[in-house]
Amino acid sequence: MSRRLELWVVSAAVLVFFAQTSTFHLMFDGLTYAALAKNILRSGDWSRLHYGLEQYPDFFQHPPLAIWIQAAVFKLFGFSEAVSRVFPASLAVLSAWMLFAYTKHIAGRSAGLFAALVLISSSRFVKWASNFYLDGILSFFGLGAAILMSLASASEVRSTRRSRALMILGGASLSCAFMVKGVAALPAAGACGLVLLFHMDRRFLIHVLLAIIGMAVPLMIWFGLGDGLDFLERYFAISVAGRASFQQLSIHPWRNLYALWLPWFPIFVWGLIFGFKAWSKREPMGRELVMWSFAALAVPLAYSFGVVYMEHYLTPFYPLAAIPTGVMLSRWFPAFAEKAEKWMWGGLFVTALLLATFAPDVNQQKQHPADFWLASVNSLKVDSRSRIDKIVFTEKAGGLWLNLAILLARGEDQAIGSFDPLRQPQAGMLMVASPGEVPSANWGEVSCLRTPEFRFYSSRNENYCE
Repeated sequence: MSRRLELWVVSAAVLVFFAQTSTFHLMFDGLTYAALAKNILRSGDWSRLHYGLEQYPDFFQHPPLAIWIQAAVFKLFGFSEAVSRVFPASLAVLSAWMLFAYTKHIAGRSAGLFAALVLISSSRFVKWASNFYLDGILSFFGLGAAILMSLASASEVRSTRRSRALMILGGASLSCAFMVKGVAALPAAGACGLVLLFHMDRRFLIHVLLAIIGMAVPLMIWFGLGDGLDFLERYFAISVAGRASFQQLSIHPWRNLYALWLPWFPIFVWGLIFGFKAWSKREPMGRELVMWSFAALAVPLAYSFGVVYMEHYLTPFYPLAAIPTGVMLSRWFPAFAEKAEKWMWGGLFVTALLLATFAPDVNQQKQHPADFWLASVNSLKVDSRSRIDKIVFTEKAGGLWLNLAILLARGEDQAIGSFDPLRQPQAGMLMVASPGEVPSANWGEVSCLRTPEFRFYSSRNENYCE
């Protein structure tokens, strides 16, 4: 029964995550990372990430691990949008499998199946993890690190050698999370710290030391072979210092979860409350519920302070939160796994049939990636009466965009004509400029859409960032 459930979870995850690769266009961040990976193979330079034209600076926004792996995938399978999404979609499938296996281990088959289903049905996780955004890759390594450390700390692990090996692997996985998205891995580090604290015993200091050793191994390889120290120096000077700024408490992450993670968010909250009650009665599962709930809440809490918040930053929250949510659902429906066996394969077939029948037309969805900027900025505007309906590029920004398009897309037809930044803005216009360009005084920056390569401007009369 467990093997059949495991196979079904993997099959359902493959269906959901890989279905996105042929339906929706690669979004701009994914286009940038894929172009960088492709240019690694063109230049043969694995130590520096760059766009390929001398007039554009090297890329120091994020550490290079995910882009290195993507370059290896391109080496094996060639360049295309679908191939660029095979790697992140595969890690999303593995995340669902890890959730099933671990939650089944601590709470039974029904809990494992529910946890996997919660993740697969979380629309925002599916959206961002199946596209080539770094957040889905970060969530895989962060989840893996927390689970490995939890297994190493568990009292039922009798073998000292096995426990130590799991802790070292957990530290290495956390280090890989940092090498994917830098300081954005801090919530994952917080989750791992909570796991160690909740399982504190006489082995605590040894486990911390082993985790640090595991974290050091990938970093030492990077420092020795990939010029990692110089990269990190530039990364902190250019990317971190330029983007991190502590601000007042923001409710945007919490409002986002409340509005978009339904029906699971109320169940997750009740799982935390129930966990405290069960823990007060010394029930073992109460500690697990509280631990994983706090580990998940570390993600939105981190983005409630400081850096500019974007929706995809919450991606690592969903796998961590799926564990207590799945456990709570299994307490309400303890025989779910046994009953599900009768319909799960038929349900998977019907789902595949519906996706094949009602999926949006690929040619209509694969529009110019700049259209996703338009959709993004319009989604920020609460007042729908004022919307962006036209995107223009300055000459410098258009040159960089053309370079990215040539590196990955089909041809030069994706280039946009130049626009003078000194011209007056029109209603509903979004101007894309390079960081060094200074527009006229009537333009106001849309700071919440800022990227290292581009700056976005609209009329000062239209504020799209709260």
